[in-house]
Amino acid sequence: MAADTPESYVATVVKARRKGKILIDYLHNQCSATAVAPYSSRVRPGAVVSGPLLWDGLSPDIRPGHFTILNMLDRLSATDPWQDFHAAAVPLMTKA
Repeated sequence: MAADTPESYVATVVKARRKGKILIDYLHNQCSATAVAPYSSRVRPGAVVSGPLLWDGLSPDIRPGHFTILNMLDRLSATDPWQDFHAAAVPLMTKA
């Protein structure tokens, strides 16, 4: 993606090269790589919480520190982006 559309995507982790682009972090997509689980708080000022977000929930107001332990419960009581998660399940294999 970064090679095909360099004006939109970058695979370089250096922050100065990422401005205005989406980082394709292929190095964290491998066995033993770590990730932040949904609804986990992070060890940062403000206790930022990771959480799923619907596309129509995006706005310029949503910044990296937007969701915290102080507002995540209110958000989840209003809407849960994963409420239909299991309804979309499709078997990967069928028995012959």
